[in-house]
Amino acid sequence: MDGLEFVEFAAPDAVALGAHFEQMGFSAVAKHRSKNVVLFRQGDINFLINADEESFAQTFNRSYGPGICAIAVRVKNVASAYKRALASGAWDVPPHAGAMELNIPAIISVGGTHIYFVDRYGDHTIYDVDFLPLPQMSPPVKPLGLTRVEHITLTVCAGREQEWIEFHQQVFGFRTTQTTAGGCIWMESPCGKIRIVIRPEADATPGAAASEPVNAEGIADIGIETDALADVAAAFRANGIPLARDPEADADRPGVTRLVTAPVVEPFYFEVVQRPAAA
Repeated sequence: MDGLEFVEFAAPDAVALGAHFEQMGFSAVAKHRSKNVVLFRQGDINFLINADEESFAQTFNRSYGPGICAIAVRVKNVASAYKRALASGAWDVPPHAGAMELNIPAIISVGGTHIYFVDRYGDHTIYDVDFLPLPQMSPPVKPLGLTRVEHITLTVCAGREQEWIEFHQQVFGFRTTQTTAGGCIWMESPCGKIRIVIRPEADATPGAAASEPVNAEGIADIGIETDALADVAAAFRANGIPLARDPEADADRPGVTRLVTAPVVEPFYFEVVQRPAAA
C-alpha cells in the first residue's frame, strides 16, 4: 500500500456538493470521458462526485441516501494486491468497466461501500485515461491549504468492532494504534499513510425498523490534514462554511488540533486536522 488515491461521493445534487468543495478550496480539474463524474483536487486530495445514473454511487444513493460510497487505495501492483485481498477473505466487486475504460478492481467494505485498488498514480494516473481536463475557472479557486486525507472514520454496529478490526488486519495489514476512552479504535496502514477510526454506534443495529432504508454501517466522515489550521478556519468562515467546532485540542491525540465543519450540503461534514510538526 502507498496511501489513498481518491474518495468517491454519492449525492443527489452534484452541483451543490461541487460548489461546497470549491468553498473549501478544491478545484474541478477533470470530468470523466463518458460518465457524469467530476474530479475535484487540492493538494494530494482527490474527491470524485459521481452523479452518473447507472453507477454504483447512485445505486448507493438511492438505497441509503447520500454519503461516501467508495475509496481507492494506492498499491504497488494491483494484480497481486487484489489477489491477496481475495485470498484473505475479501468479497470481490464484479468488474463494470465500460469500453476503452480502465478496469479498476474493488472489494466490498463496511456498509456495502467499495475499496478500489489503483497502481497508476504519480506521473501516470488513472485520470489520464478515463478523464478529460476541465478549463480553469476565472478567477481560479484559491486553495486553502488542505494537503491530504488524514483519516477515515467508519461507523460500525455495536458488537461488530472486532470483525472490522480483523478485516483490516487480514486484508490490508493494518495495525491497531489506539483505543480511546469513547471506544473508538484507531488503526494505521503498513505504509503509515492511511489511518482509519472504527467507531461503534450503540443505535446502529442491524435490522432496525425504519420508514426508509438506513445504512447502519458505513464511512461516516473523513479528516483532512493542514499545516495552518487557524488560516483554514478563517478562510472557511469567510467562504460561508459554518464550523460545528472551532479549532481545539484533540483530547485523544496529544499535540493534534482540529476543527469540525457543520454540514453545508447534508450530510457531508469534514474534520480538519493539524498534526505536530515533525522533529
